[in-house]
Amino acid sequence: MNQTVSDLRPITYQPIHNEQLKLWYGQWNVPDVTDLLPETGFIIPGMCAIFLYLTNSKVSFLDGFICNKDIPKEIRNICLDKVVKATCQLSDDKGYKLMSATTNLPAVIERSIKFGFVPAGQYEMLLRSKS
Repeated sequence: MNQTVSDLRPITYQPIHNEQLKLWYGQWNVPDVTDLLPETGFIIPGMCAIFLYLTNSKVSFLDGFICNKDIPKEIRNICLDKVVKATCQLSDDKGYKLMSATTNLPAVIERSIKFGFVPAGQYEMLLRSKS
């Protein structure tokens, strides 16, 4: 039986998916951050993944959008919408009152707005790594 894009469903991310993520990071020529990702996320194997940082407050953080560059753009978009929707639903189900996402990528901004995110202005992201 042939599977269609509408049949594809996000599943809970597991560490066994890391090799796939590493491949996708390489396709986009971005650093491999698999060891920095949270345990909570969704993936459509072969297509895309996204992650959710859960906090001990009422704020969760959406991060780590990544997809298979070899998939046609229209299919990637459908699959990314599915993982974003699943992640938003999980955040809501867990009682988070606010989801935050930080990006400078226009496509991620547009997708986030489609799911109810509101631009909050530009900020400088500051990072500190352990020495």
